[in-house]
Amino acid sequence: MSRVEIPVALVEFEEGGHTIWVQSAAGTVLRIKCTGKIVIDERCQNNVAHADMIVQGNINICLP
Repeated sequence: MSRVEIPVALVEFEEGGHTIWVQSAAGTVLRIKCTGKIVIDERCQNNVAHADMIVQGNINICLP
């Protein structure tokens, strides 16, 4: 299986919110919703902003 790439421009979220949007110039390419809250970890030692998520079950992606 080959790797599929979708170009994106930014990651958008509100601290304390429930949704992360990954945006391209054409619009939203990925929306991640959680049942909890989005929390910023100020103890992070990495110099690159990132999020770690674990998802149970399938992830369905639409490729037109």
